[in-house]
Amino acid sequence: MRQHTADLQSLFPNARIVEFYGASETSFIAWKDAQEPASVDAVGRPFSNVELQIQSVDTHALSNTSSQVNKQEGHTQTTPSGVIYVRSPMLFMNYVGTQHDPTAAVRDGEWLSVGDIGYINAQGHLCLSGRQNRMIVTQGKNLFPEELENLLATHPSIANASVHALPDEVRGSQVVAVLQPSQKGAQATYLDAHATFSEAPASFPNAHTLSKWCQQHTEAFKVPRQFWLCESWPLTASGKTDHTHIAQALMQQHSQQHAPSSCDQQTTSTPTHTDLPCLQHLS
Repeated sequence: MRQHTADLQSLFPNARIVEFYGASETSFIAWKDAQEPASVDAVGRPFSNVELQIQSVDTHALSNTSSQVNKQEGHTQTTPSGVIYVRSPMLFMNYVGTQHDPTAAVRDGEWLSVGDIGYINAQGHLCLSGRQNRMIVTQGKNLFPEELENLLATHPSIANASVHALPDEVRGSQVVAVLQPSQKGAQATYLDAHATFSEAPASFPNAHTLSKWCQQHTEAFKVPRQFWLCESWPLTASGKTDHTHIAQALMQQHSQQHAPSSCDQQTTSTPTHTDLPCLQHLS
C-alpha cells in the first residue's frame, strides 16, 4: 500500500498520514509517518507502551542474548533478524475454543509472538523479513519467501509471485518460484491440475533470463532453481495470494514427476486434487 501514499497525500494535502503495524492478538505494535524516509521493509518504531524483543530463530525461547527495544531507547546498529516478541498492555487474553492451530500466537510469560520475523535497524525501525512458518532453509541459510516474492513482483512481466521449497539432496531445499504473468491480470479461477497451457505468453522471459535477473538483484542462494507459471492465480477470502493452494499444486506436480515407474506406480500413486491451480514449468 505504501506505493499509494503520494496519491493519498495529493487527495488530502493537509492530512498527516500514519502507517502502523500490528496483529489481532497484539493490537498496535509499531508506527511511522508515511513521509518519513525508511527502507521498504520498515514498519516503524514501537508505540510508547510497547516493548519489542528479537529472539534467535534457532532457540525458539527467549534468552539473555535477545535484542530488546522500546520507544525511549536509541539504536546505532542493526540487530540480527529473528522472531519478534511483543510485551504491552494491549495483548489479547486468549483464543476462543481449544482447537490446535499451528499458526497461533506463542506466549512466553508476558511476551507474545505471532510468528513474524524481523530486526531493528540503525534508525530504531522495526523491519519485517517474513513469517516464521514460511521460512526456507537452503544451503544452510535462512530465506524468507516474502522478500523474494516482493522482488519478483517488481519485474515488469510478473504480477504476483509465490515462493516455495522442494526437497533437494544437495541443498536440503530447492527454492522454487511460481509466477503469474502480469498481462493476464489477477483474477483467480481454478483449473484441473492435469491441465496444461499450450505455451507460455510470447513476451514472458524464459527461466534463464529470470535467473540472471534475480542474480543481479539478490544473493545467489536466494535465486530460484525452478520457475513455474500459474495464470489462474488463487486468492484467499481476504484477497491475498493463497500460498497454501499453490504449494499443494506444486507438490502434486513434484510427486507426479518423481512417481515410481512400472507396476509399482499402481499401488503407490499419489491422490490427485482437481481444485488446485494449474501450473506450467518454465524452461
